[in-house]
Amino acid sequence: MWILGLSCFRDDATAALLKDGAVVGIAEEERFLRVKHAVERPPGTFVSSLGESHALDGFELRYFPEQSINYLLHAAGIELTDIDIVAYDFDFDRRIRHWDRFLPVSALSSAQQNEQSVAVLRYWQRMLADFAERCGARLEYVPHHLAHASGTVFGSGHLDTAFLIMDALGELESSTLGHFDGDFRFTRQVALPHSLGIVYAAVTSFLGFRPFSDEQKTMGLAAYGDPAVFAAEFGKILRPAADGFTTEPDAVWGSDVIEVDRPPQLGGVLGLPAGPSATQVCRPPYTHVAAALQKTLEGVVNHLVDQALATTRSRRLCLAGGVALNCAANGTLLARDDIDELYVQPQAGDSGTALGAAYYAHFRSTGSRPEPLPHAYWGPGYADSEVRDLLDRLKLPYRQTDRPWDTAAELLADGNVVGWFQGRSECGPRALGNRSILADPRDVANRDRINTVVKDREWWRPFAASILDEQRSRYLAFDVPSPFMLLTIPLTEVGRRDLAAAAHIDGTTRPQTVSAAVNPRYHRLIRAFQDRTGVGAVLNTSLNVKSEPLANDPVHAITNLYTTAMDALVIENFVLVKQPSPAGSAVHPATRTMVRP
Repeated sequence: MWILGLSCFRDDATAALLKDGAVVGIAEEERFLRVKHAVERPPGTFVSSLGESHALDGFELRYFPEQSINYLLHAAGIELTDIDIVAYDFDFDRRIRHWDRFLPVSALSSAQQNEQSVAVLRYWQRMLADFAERCGARLEYVPHHLAHASGTVFGSGHLDTAFLIMDALGELESSTLGHFDGDFRFTRQVALPHSLGIVYAAVTSFLGFRPFSDEQKTMGLAAYGDPAVFAAEFGKILRPAADGFTTEPDAVWGSDVIEVDRPPQLGGVLGLPAGPSATQVCRPPYTHVAAALQKTLEGVVNHLVDQALATTRSRRLCLAGGVALNCAANGTLLARDDIDELYVQPQAGDSGTALGAAYYAHFRSTGSRPEPLPHAYWGPGYADSEVRDLLDRLKLPYRQTDRPWDTAAELLADGNVVGWFQGRSECGPRALGNRSILADPRDVANRDRINTVVKDREWWRPFAASILDEQRSRYLAFDVPSPFMLLTIPLTEVGRRDLAAAAHIDGTTRPQTVSAAVNPRYHRLIRAFQDRTGVGAVLNTSLNVKSEPLANDPVHAITNLYTTAMDALVIENFVLVKQPSPAGSAVHPATRTMVRP
């Protein structure tokens, strides 16, 4: 049985394909579109078909994952008509039936605006029904938090586990606590307008970053501040409660984060102007704002975990939802003595609900559990023959090797910044060693160099370390696996010395532990680097540049090499090394153009 899971009409349009309960592929539309999160504002004037009397200001296009679906079908060797079930990750009817409970949106909108919003949901339903009809498949709607829960629980392989979903908003809820013991049981839900994701997005916007996209910047900035300075203010904005948590909706639900007729209010609550400049945001008092938000969030997350574990009596915990991408909050759970196993889905945000919807459709249709998620490498891959043909057409100098890991390790040990493009691309927001930019983690100068002239991003943002799984206790204060780079963990003394370029200012890192069984080529590279340097880890960041998604194909990787200050690219079994250029001649990202065959 073929099941196609879809997440779309919001950020991060994604498709996932199952065959008899086993994952065949997962593809994110942003990688094909080259538009982050598959969301963009169209240039110029824009109107929809819903009868507006004026052009829509700030309108954003959200894409259907058409190219992702086409890739998955081609890779599997099937047609649309082979699909048996189309599983979608949202229950539109439930939101429509209880529209008055979709707060505060319904309360802040006019009758006409509410009618138009419902019309949009009905239009999306018709689109999905038409698509399923084209497939000749049954269409199943999976409630949003059930899709999140299915993705993380079935992905983990646990037979009995507590789960915690923390999101911006589902149909009518923002957080769900539950227990899986052969079936999904929701034990508590936090209803809108109270939402951890909305609070974090509102502060992200207040700091001048893009909400629902740049929350990792807010998290990284928090380490530079003192949470005590704004503790009282955030104690009013977000606080734990007997039924989960409560928020101050008037402070955080504004037009900067969601389509409501209310100007942002957070600046008045904090007594600061919103939207600081790039030089202001990385200094007090704005660093203190980020720190207080992060500290408050961590307290509420631990409170929710208390409630989830007390209700289920489980010592396993599975996390999902966009807030579960907060590595620092996840990392605080490692110090608890009531959790034996912690699992965070690699696509914890809405890109992961495509898989979750497909998983649940299989479970519901067959009564059997789908296969766990053994790794995150489910996107496109390229054969050596395809890479060679491309390099020859581009007339680029290259050499071929049957031991690319040794070549990459030698380049890294010599101080080079190296692109590493291997196998199928990883799903989720983290680069996990198949579409990565790598460097020697010992040299702090590498951090500054990659931030400024390779990635063109803020100087204060940290990098991750990819660590040999068998070496993790040497570098990490908590000896736990972290295969998906979704935990922030303090470094040991050796770790602070050997991984200085991958250490944040607070002495932590966001590690990926690399297993030989899961990613043998990447493991060989790090092992070869250890043989040369004595360090069983490398600095790892995503193979992309500012404002672009992860490199999806060889053209993207080659373009990144020749339009940034990267030194070399190892792409499958081929090595490209740039010739030294005069000082100061690096191409500025504003002048980049795509390399085309």
